[in-house]
Amino acid sequence: MDINNRLPALIIPGVLHIVGIGRKPEPIDPSEMADVMTLLESKLNITPFDYPPVGQRVRIYRGPLRGVTGTVLAHRGSEKLVISVSLLQRAIAVDVERDWVTSATTCSDSASIA
Repeated sequence: MDINNRLPALIIPGVLHIVGIGRKPEPIDPSEMADVMTLLESKLNITPFDYPPVGQRVRIYRGPLRGVTGTVLAHRGSEKLVISVSLLQRAIAVDVERDWVTSATTCSDSASIA
């Protein structure tokens, strides 16, 4: 995309911004977008969430979000899986069951967070 000719993209209905670093357009990580789409398609209750600080990465190995990677945070007495889109510095959160979650670095599908 020609940096000086963004108007054709910005007038497309639904387009609000072109993401990038500085004035240079950059693509969003496809795996982050795939995780966001999985959450949206799950029909679980999803809420916007502050962009999380660096924390323990986890992978969901059971339930409707199986295969999604994110960060688990305790929030108001429940476990939330936070999915981030780094380039946008945005995140969404969804309630998860504690036994759905394992460390993202764990090879076994049977371990869960204590």
